[in-house]
Amino acid sequence: MSENGRKVVSILITIVSLIFVIFHLYTGYFGSLEVVKQRAIHLLFGLTLLYLISLKNSQKTGEKIINLVALMGVIGAIGYFFIRFEWIAVQRFPYVTPLSLLEKCLGLLMILLVIEAVRRKVGNVLVYVVLFFLSYPFI
Repeated sequence: MSENGRKVVSILITIVSLIFVIFHLYTGYFGSLEVVKQRAIHLLFGLTLLYLISLKNSQKTGEKIINLVALMGVIGAIGYFFIRFEWIAVQRFPYVTPLSLLEKCLGLLMILLVIEAVRRKVGNVLVYVVLFFLSYPFI
């Protein structure tokens, strides 16, 4: 990545970090949003920062592409959640009304992106623990 590209990503990291802090200070002072929205926004900011920092530090073109695709996946999946929030969280009967194939795929994508973020920042041991507990209900 060129020096200008790294500067742009650094500026994006700073902006996202500031918005992240302001969001939590605002919700801490004025009261939080609905629990599902609060968690989704927190996850959006956290994963966005993780993949932006990984993008800034990546050396190889393949790593940059993977980080960009992961970043777009995070933004796309959580963006879809907010676009369809009324249907997913309010109108639909949880555990009764089935999700669409797209919603299932986006949910699986988010699980994979969170597991990858855990692998990058914590290590493989916690990934094995997560995979065990995700597979446990199927055993």
